[in-house]
Amino acid sequence: MNWALAALVVAGVCAYVYYRLVVVGTRRLTHVKRITIDGLTAAGKSPKTPESLGLTYERWEIPSFDGTRLVGWWLEGPQSACPTVVLLHGMHMSRALFIGPAKELRDRGFHVFLPDLRAHGESEGKGCTFGDVESRDLSAMLDCIQEKKGVETFGLWGISLGSIIGLRSVAREPRVRAFVAQSPYTKLTAIIVSHMRRVSRLLPMFLLSGVKARLKAVSGVDADKVDLVAAAAQIEIPLLFVAGENDDEVPVSETEAVMRAARRSPDVQMLVVKNAGHNNIHKLGGEEFWKTITDFFRSRLSV
Repeated sequence: MNWALAALVVAGVCAYVYYRLVVVGTRRLTHVKRITIDGLTAAGKSPKTPESLGLTYERWEIPSFDGTRLVGWWLEGPQSACPTVVLLHGMHMSRALFIGPAKELRDRGFHVFLPDLRAHGESEGKGCTFGDVESRDLSAMLDCIQEKKGVETFGLWGISLGSIIGLRSVAREPRVRAFVAQSPYTKLTAIIVSHMRRVSRLLPMFLLSGVKARLKAVSGVDADKVDLVAAAAQIEIPLLFVAGENDDEVPVSETEAVMRAARRSPDVQMLVVKNAGHNNIHKLGGEEFWKTITDFFRSRLSV
């Protein structure tokens, strides 16, 4: 009886671990908790907006290739003749949380387009596909900016998930002439394993197969094909990689490995921000960070 009870307990624990890691974990990878201005306000917070910061801006709704409505802010630069940078936020984030960096870029002489990624913020969409679909969303955004503002060349700054989308897009998007990739990882499977190891280093790796299989079934994403080392190897434009020294979500070594793969790029740089984690790089980087970012874009983008 005791052995039967013990076996039942072990089976229950295994089932719970499987459910938490495979079912719940996969959902967190694909389904995003939306962060919006209205939601932040309702929660008693006071989110900054372009209007509250006194910026000249336009709110755009952009139909993507499949009809999905994408929402973003166009921030007009301090002069009519300014380079244009598209800023892509990270997963479980939204444009509402990145108006600060966007304003800093704008104040330093750039037009900025700050969108909500598919399935984030106010943009429509059912889930994240790690660039499978979002790369086509990016092209739709550039089409819209080109049509509305006559811009033909762009800088792209991708943060975390935004960097993954950029790495999987820019080799096929000739309008992007310079790319800042902040905190990219090597492969989606590497991040899945990292999150599993946070739960326990004793977890059997057959659970990885379960996560990958469920991810494929739920979102159509083949985790093995989200390979940013391979993507970087195809890029032929200037690249600036940025990492936080103390990032425990995407270690510096991950970003360095992607950087080393970018052998076709004519100009590859790396900036490691001291004491920074995953989400506070732009806050701790100081003047060196902003000067590196803006000098990189300004010297490579035509007006």
